Amino acid sequence: MKPSEMQEYLDLALAAHPYVKKTDDEKMMILRVWLGVFGEYDTELFNKALNNVIKTNRFFPAVSVITGEIVKLTNPDSLISSSESFDMVSRAVQLYGLTYTEIAMESLPVVVRDAVRAFGWHELCRGDLKFLRNSWCKAWDAKASKEEYLSITGGDKTKLTWLDVPDLRIGVKK
Repeated sequence: MKPSEMQEYLDLALAAHPYVKKTDDEKMMILRVWLGVFGEYDTELFNKALNNVIKTNRFFPAVSVITGEIVKLTNPDSLISSSESFDMVSRAVQLYGLTYTEIAMESLPVVVRDAVRAFGWHELCRGDLKFLRNSWCKAWDAKASKEEYLSITGGDKTKLTWLDVPDLRIGVKK
């Protein structure tokens, strides 16, 4: 991204937050930081992320907030909450059970499918879903927070697997 384009985005962010008064030196420092952090991103992606942050935040956007929004835009599967994912799984369990395991797995998004494989389809089908919900949500949230941390810090989240998440099922020890 060109410095002139980044300057326009900085001006946009400052215009959206008129209570923020920055000196020319402070603006230049923010511009340098933004160019260093976001200079390699696609202009359109950065524009969407910045506009989403401006719409939802009352404060001048921090680098981490913009980075988090970029992660959400580039990885929409990360937007599935633990409750939503468990609702998908419980629906699949009720519809397909142990008889149609392959069809049940195909009906789920890839991210949820990976979690089901790690958790155990048989355990989900045979267990009390109301009882398993808490363990599922804890494991889902733990993996989501690790993914978010790795994406913000620039770590390689492709190497993150469900084996990296603590096994929260009752009675299972590692």
